[in-house]
Amino acid sequence: MWAVAMLLAAAAVTAPEVTAMTPRCETDSRVVNQAARNGSLWALRMLDSWGQLPVPGFLEGNTALLGNFDECLDAGAKYCLATVHLPQASLRKLLDGNAPTDDLLAAQRQVLATTPGHALRWAACVPPSCEPADVVVLLQKRVASLLPSVQADAVAVDVQQSLCSVNEASPLEPKDWAFLGAMVLVAVILIASTVCDIVTSKSNQLQKGMVWQAFSVRRNWISLTAISNSGFGSVHGLKCLSMAWVILYHVYKIDNVTPAINWDTTVPSMTDDWTTVPLISGGSLAVDSFFLMSGMLVGFGFLRERAHGQPFGLFRLYLQRYLRLTPPYAVMIWFYATFFPRLGNGPLWSEEMVVDSEQCTRLWWHNLLYVNSYEVRPNVCMDHTWYLAVDMQLFWASPLLLWALYKWRRAGRVLLLGIVFAASGAAFAITFCYSLPWGDIPGLPHEQWAEYVSLMYVPTYSRIVPYVTGVGLGWVLFYSKDKKCRMNEAAVSACWAASTALALFAAYGLQLSYHRPYSRLEAALFATFQPLAWALSISWVIYACEKGRAGPVKTLLSWRGFQPLAKLSYCVYLAHSVILFYHWGITRTPITFGRYYIVQKALGVLLMVLPVAAVLSLSFEMPVLNLSKTFLNPGRQQGNCWRSRAKPVSDATEQKLPADPQARDVHMTVENSREQSGFNPNEVVHL
Repeated sequence: MWAVAMLLAAAAVTAPEVTAMTPRCETDSRVVNQAARNGSLWALRMLDSWGQLPVPGFLEGNTALLGNFDECLDAGAKYCLATVHLPQASLRKLLDGNAPTDDLLAAQRQVLATTPGHALRWAACVPPSCEPADVVVLLQKRVASLLPSVQADAVAVDVQQSLCSVNEASPLEPKDWAFLGAMVLVAVILIASTVCDIVTSKSNQLQKGMVWQAFSVRRNWISLTAISNSGFGSVHGLKCLSMAWVILYHVYKIDNVTPAINWDTTVPSMTDDWTTVPLISGGSLAVDSFFLMSGMLVGFGFLRERAHGQPFGLFRLYLQRYLRLTPPYAVMIWFYATFFPRLGNGPLWSEEMVVDSEQCTRLWWHNLLYVNSYEVRPNVCMDHTWYLAVDMQLFWASPLLLWALYKWRRAGRVLLLGIVFAASGAAFAITFCYSLPWGDIPGLPHEQWAEYVSLMYVPTYSRIVPYVTGVGLGWVLFYSKDKKCRMNEAAVSACWAASTALALFAAYGLQLSYHRPYSRLEAALFATFQPLAWALSISWVIYACEKGRAGPVKTLLSWRGFQPLAKLSYCVYLAHSVILFYHWGITRTPITFGRYYIVQKALGVLLMVLPVAAVLSLSFEMPVLNLSKTFLNPGRQQGNCWRSRAKPVSDATEQKLPADPQARDVHMTVENSREQSGFNPNEVVHL
């Protein structure tokens, strides 16, 4: 301990005098240096918590000198994470000098080995009175002490106030109190509704359900976990697997910007590994799967309602959709704007959490109007919810195509194909004219990546192909629902082979760009055919499953355990970013990046987000859905627990009910949830 103290005291003695600082910070810094010379533990802890050189893994891409965040704050100091750009010209000149002969020169050699263009993330632990400008001066002096030939003024240091932390919590603001009060009110309503529901069920009053029982956690839980044999069984499995793929991809993307001890050697090798190529391509393909399923269910549901003679109301259709998606979405936006930054702390915490909170405070209405996909990144609230905006916009436009398919079948099919060709042509033209990359390729410069995201990844027009393909699939399934697939085994095998080839092309085609000189024509062709190839592949899988020509694939995708998980997929999508960013924000030391780490973390995120999603669904999603069914569809038969006037129980049904009142109520709720779990386009057209 004393050896370490003497070493840090020596560092304080040799530290350069600070100049051009605010008087108070300069005075406090001198006090720290003097206390360190005298062996004061608190001062030594402050110096020890700075980012230090040499740093492990520097030669393999570890440029994050994070220091010790907790040690700095425990010493009563301020922790600031700065970005330091070293002057490359001076460094190259030093490379021609003598070889290092001691540890300090060895540390310098490590600094000199940095790849041009790399920036160091350097932690500074300073007195609380110091401002970001003072931290700039201190870090410039620190670099000059390590590299004597480098002028302090030549070192570019960027320090943002948001990346400086102290060990004190900010007081709650009115928006925080409002959120807290709203959550307490919802909790009281849920508890009261659940208690009354339990009391009613014990008194054997099955037919006295009231509207407010829509908030009963007990009944909603029964409905959530109920298993039904109706609907498209394979869609449940596809939704769950696609949601897991989305989480895996987001873990990969976040770990790409997390300080890693082996970044330079691991990330390039992953692009050549066939097992990780689908991971890199997963973001676009997974959401395309959801767009396809959304279009399919919207198309099938629309045609089914028309066939049953139900009147078409555009306003009611839009209102149901909005009420179906918005309540849990609004709660998450409100949470981001209030308590999200208060969940924890860390060197990287404010880099995402505080920024997201400020964006949601300012731009929340863009999200609630579902136009946030047109925001310029990174100025967005809940960046991953661009999908919800695009899906809602496509839903708004879908009645035009659906009505044409219903009224004029041939003209509708021609219109559908025309939309697919037009959207594919737009993808080709935009990629070719702007020289965009093949896809979200690792290692793209930030400007090029931002251009690709804004022009191809996020815009609505880039997702039309899978959505409209899904609408066409819904049309085919509806008009063939009572017909068997008459294809022979050879034709079925050929379709499975073609589907597999299309899926492999969509998932692995991006790898071709890693080993070929860039060609605008090749990039444009890939951008044109990848979404269509993936959409056709998944369409065949769904069709084959529904027609009984999928064998073990149908067995897997139609596993009954997927149904409750699929019902939670929307809330999982909303909430999983909280887990991801929390884990990223509390990072204290560089990670060891790799495939095992990504998979392990993704499984952990999935396991942790499921209970959060269940709470979000039971508290906000399902109660509002129940109320919207009651008031917007008064003519339809809903479950007896959601209507003020329950449908009578027949004598035959009465004889089948269990004798115990509570068991009878559970049985009735399950049966009603099974009736409700038949296809409803306003329930399952989202993630």
